[in-house]
Amino acid sequence: MDWRIYKKGMPRVHVSVEILLLILVSLSFFDLEPFQPVFKGNGTFTFYMLALAFVYIRNLGFQIRFGIFPKLKPFWWILAGILISFIPAYLYYGQHLYHSVVVYRQIAGYLVYPVLLSIEPSKVEIKRALYAFSVLYLLTLVWTTLFHPEWVMLVEDAEFIEEGDMAHRLPGDQFLVLALIFALDDFRYKKAKVRYLFLSLLIFLDIFLIQSRTILLATIVVVIMGAILDRKSSRRLMAEVIMVFFLTIFFILAYKYILSMFEETVRQLNNPDYNRVKAFYYFTSGVNGWPSYIWGNGFISGTVHNIMEQLRNEGIYHSDVGLLGMWHQFGILPVLTILIYAFRGLSKYHSFVVRANAANILACSLTIAYFFNIRYSLWLWLFFYLFYADTEYVEAKKKKEEKIMKQLVRKYRSLA
Repeated sequence: MDWRIYKKGMPRVHVSVEILLLILVSLSFFDLEPFQPVFKGNGTFTFYMLALAFVYIRNLGFQIRFGIFPKLKPFWWILAGILISFIPAYLYYGQHLYHSVVVYRQIAGYLVYPVLLSIEPSKVEIKRALYAFSVLYLLTLVWTTLFHPEWVMLVEDAEFIEEGDMAHRLPGDQFLVLALIFALDDFRYKKAKVRYLFLSLLIFLDIFLIQSRTILLATIVVVIMGAILDRKSSRRLMAEVIMVFFLTIFFILAYKYILSMFEETVRQLNNPDYNRVKAFYYFTSGVNGWPSYIWGNGFISGTVHNIMEQLRNEGIYHSDVGLLGMWHQFGILPVLTILIYAFRGLSKYHSFVVRANAANILACSLTIAYFFNIRYSLWLWLFFYLFYADTEYVEAKKKKEEKIMKQLVRKYRSLA
């Protein structure tokens, strides 16, 4: 199958705009204060579902593309694990089916995956949307910081500020990392290197301003991968030398902050009262017996049981420990599915974009909560979409090469 993602031709501008729209709606337009009346309560969920329906109908009308079903395998495995957790939610906490359906509504964000498979955005269409998002992110951050700081969420635990100060932070960090992956890929392979170098540095600046250790770690992993993978030509080698040079300059300039970040991380991990340490021990303790390791404990509504409030009062949050928190709630099946595909994505047969994105997922797997979150559903399922596109492209290429080789062998034998 020759996927549109690898077809040559004019990119569909409207598809890039639609992907950008999905990102902005899922992020409630950066949580800016003027948009809060629209997105408060169930607003983000409602508008995201409407945006998904709009994108699908805009491109396909009311057609159903049955050809996508073989590629829905990770979707079904993750969905099955999450739905199975309805059972422990009822057995352990008395949460009936109706309450589970309501409180689990975030899972509807996963529908973005069949939508992606159906409209088949190309690699160019995806990266243009991400590049536009990165520029918009930086402009919004600068504008709000200078003119409307009251519009933005304030963060007290940012890494690179003086004690007692506050930092502005916009949601959307993982989309920036994905944009950086595409920019580095273009930087390594495209001829107009200065443009993509500038774009990579711009996105890196976005990420640095977020002031998050987790995201910065993932970014450094991605940049290092970009510098060492696929060194096959002098042109690529030159690009990699430039990347290493700028990474070295960054380490020199940010050495104090990086050292401080490392020391703070060590101090926190050795502190038994640190939230993530408490969460780790609690979520691995099997509070409801060994079956909870398999099918989880469920996602519990505060109207049914006060367990979530008790955990919050103790400083324990599922969001602090990423896939471990997901495992505690939804069991082993969704977590294993994500990890298996991420490790498979590291294979040398995949493109740099898929390999770097897989490394990003693994680097953040124990510290982010983007795996059951409607805000980042597009980020997660873009990985699966690109994974399958890569896999089928590689398989088709191998079959074509095998066919050519067989033809050459037959021709050689006929001449002999």
